[in-house]
Amino acid sequence: MIQYVLQNIVINENTANQTVLSALMDNRAWGFMEQFLTTAMTYPEMEDAFFMYLGDWYSPDEWVEARDALWSGEGNNEVSLENLLHMKD
Repeated sequence: MIQYVLQNIVINENTANQTVLSALMDNRAWGFMEQFLTTAMTYPEMEDAFFMYLGDWYSPDEWVEARDALWSGEGNNEVSLENLLHMKD
């Protein structure tokens, strides 16, 4: 089976089937959240980068748990990061 990934679509050459991938599979999208928790990046900066990168691929319902993880450490970014990484895996 030969597959190609073009942006957020997987095309299977043998069957000509197309599958739209979830943005949750995109490591770079998760990276914006990780950067927010590990640098001086502000939440609005993170949101801007996140939305600009994902564009129409962004589905708010898909990211609810990940966004909740950003605040799960109640001010302790190390705990929040640990929770976020656990969700990512």
